[in-house]
Amino acid sequence: MYKKKIKIGIIVGLEREKKLLNKTDFLIVEAGYNKNAIGASKKVLKNDVDVVVSFGLAGSIDKNLKNGEIIIPSFIVNHQKKRFTSEKFSKLFISILNIQQKFNQGLYTSNKIENLNTLNKLNKIKNVSAVDMESFYILEESRNKKIPFCCIRVIFDDLDFNIPRFISKSIDGDGKVIFKKLIEGILKEPQNIKFLFVMFKYYLRAKTNLKKVSRALSDINGQPILSFSLWISFSIF
Repeated sequence: MYKKKIKIGIIVGLEREKKLLNKTDFLIVEAGYNKNAIGASKKVLKNDVDVVVSFGLAGSIDKNLKNGEIIIPSFIVNHQKKRFTSEKFSKLFISILNIQQKFNQGLYTSNKIENLNTLNKLNKIKNVSAVDMESFYILEESRNKKIPFCCIRVIFDDLDFNIPRFISKSIDGDGKVIFKKLIEGILKEPQNIKFLFVMFKYYLRAKTNLKKVSRALSDINGQPILSFSLWISFSIF
């Protein structure tokens, strides 16, 4: 059977997400938090990739989308524009990951960690189910180079557990935790420590599926999953 090997460019928001992926000749990985995703995208796009993937964690703004679930959205929006993702590659990844998903979910890219009030407002955007801080920037860079774009995100915080303000204030511009501020937040309000335990539980659940996705992406060129006709369609896409 003929198969065209897919060269995938992956941009993650955090270095710890990057460490989950095995960099190979067919898997190019860069990290860029928030608007830094633009620079990371430019680096990836220099490698003649077949598709660019925005990969990592996201927050849910849909009561039916829970912590640990995987979403492959069909469109990405920011405060001004709506852009569609590659339907062919999205369906490929849905097949590889063997997930059940309606192909009409959208994701909103924000430039900050949103609070619960803002999330409730975002929930009114039609068919938007999740929010992250990188995907729209990555999509625009891919679009400029006419390279197909796909987004694979795992839900971290959902509407049952929104990231507490003292934690979001303890994260710097690169997405790293400022432990001094975190400890100050706990000392100021000791009851905050319970949120850390809940957040850790949520993170472990999300990380399990992050690893599942990363393994699938790392092994994609060794998996005989698609029919000959579908592989041909990818080779001329």
